[in-house]
Amino acid sequence: MNNNRVKIIVAPLLAIVVLLLAIAWLAGAFNDKLSPTQMTLASQSYTSSYLVQTQQLDDYESFPAALVARDATLVSSRILAQIETINVRAGQLIEKGDVLITLNRNDLDARVSQAQAQVTAVKARVDEAQRNFERIKELQRQGLVSKSELDNASANARQSQAQLSGAEQALLEAKSGLAYATIKSPISGRVVDRIAEPGDIATPGKILLSLYNPSSLQVVANIRESVALDLTVGSQVKVVIDSLQQTLMGTVGEIVPAADANARSFEVKTDIEFNAKLLPGMFARAIVNTGKVDTILIDKSYLRRFGQMDMVWVVSNEQLSRRFIRIGRTVGERVEVISGLKPGETIALADIDQ
Repeated sequence: MNNNRVKIIVAPLLAIVVLLLAIAWLAGAFNDKLSPTQMTLASQSYTSSYLVQTQQLDDYESFPAALVARDATLVSSRILAQIETINVRAGQLIEKGDVLITLNRNDLDARVSQAQAQVTAVKARVDEAQRNFERIKELQRQGLVSKSELDNASANARQSQAQLSGAEQALLEAKSGLAYATIKSPISGRVVDRIAEPGDIATPGKILLSLYNPSSLQVVANIRESVALDLTVGSQVKVVIDSLQQTLMGTVGEIVPAADANARSFEVKTDIEFNAKLLPGMFARAIVNTGKVDTILIDKSYLRRFGQMDMVWVVSNEQLSRRFIRIGRTVGERVEVISGLKPGETIALADIDQ
């Protein structure tokens, strides 16, 4: 019985001792310990080291804009008439004075004929009244008629003359209305849109055609107050047309002298040179110089790309280490470093990249 108790007590103790010894061995308690020391790494070879420094560059800010025609016209009729012909299509080039639309003129011709007939009839009455006045004037001089009859004859003559003037004005009005049946182009340019078709009824104010002058395109942008207030008419603005991958230089032609209370911005209109590829409504970007800024520029040759990330080799204690950076705009053969490098650090080209 005593032997069983000893076994029950000793067996767990032996297991615990063995476990402790195993843990001590795994922790290195039975191995010779080395005193801590500093290892000297082998120098890594590199070339073309460059000391990072800040430089002053012109700072620019981009604003979304649109191409808008300064000379744009909406063509409509001044009279109520049916459209007979439309001589242009969307995109067609036109010259000032070209006939764009002809309207039905039957009613207008009839009005002109009526007005002409009225003028002829009134002229006859004028001639008759004038002859009657001259006859009564002679009789009154001979004392054969009273002064009142002469006055009546004179009044009739003047009244007939006034009626003639009114009839002639009515004739001019009828002829003017007839001229409105032929709609001519008020500008030289291009047809943007054809809204009506032959057979439609043209009413005063109803838009029939839309025209614009391609040489009058402007870049219109809403520029925030702090930037717009530094601009003046004549300031230079860079214009980028992304769809055409073109960069143009423009001149500020107009600044609307009232800010948008909601956007806190001013509408700035920039004049650009004629370009046949530019069309109204196209998207553009107005690039405005906002002063000087301190920035870091490095040569493109120092950049290494890993997927979507950019990296440079940084030299520290003759050792090279990778440093991921964020880059911005490109200036010639150099790129702007937005973050990842500080002035005073050194970058280089590692021989392993050669």
